[in-house]
Amino acid sequence: MKLTDYLVDTFNAKCAEVKDGPNGAFVAYSTTEDIDDRDAGGTIPIGNRSKDGNLEDFNVLMVPSRENPEVEIAIATVNLYSGRGVVKLG
Repeated sequence: MKLTDYLVDTFNAKCAEVKDGPNGAFVAYSTTEDIDDRDAGGTIPIGNRSKDGNLEDFNVLMVPSRENPEVEIAIATVNLYSGRGVVKLG
């Protein structure tokens, strides 16, 4: 799924911007027209190998959170991933 579609469908985002910070790149989004309105938005990390991508090129990859593996988080990536089937272990 395209990241822009995910942002609109999931958060009703009105604008988004790729930002670079000391800990890597991320996508900031807002549910208002003001990207700097921190109360109306959030951020999504960009995968390390995708940090030079354009916003329109990003897909969304859902992965388990490191803090709580039962919760999925979104990562922006220019790569397109698909599963090959789950194998239960243990």
